[in-house]
Amino acid sequence: MDPKLRYYAIANVSSYYFAYETETAKKNDINVSLNAGAGAVYSMSNTYGLKADVVVGRGVGVITSTLLVRAFFSYVYYWDN
Repeated sequence: MDPKLRYYAIANVSSYYFAYETETAKKNDINVSLNAGAGAVYSMSNTYGLKADVVVGRGVGVITSTLLVRAFFSYVYYWDN
């Protein structure tokens, strides 16, 4: 018997480079972001299910700082040979 509901925690550290333009100049920055969240998968059968997760993160750079809020919902198909 497979479990119907599976849940998990998400934690990662990422870095990224981005370029942006203000009214007076073109600028760029490198950020480091710390992200955390949680998600769940509800299996509707042995071949498909529904997945949802939410992640919140905080990034700090030389010039800028960022706040990430992401909600994700998807249909999952399990490919089995």
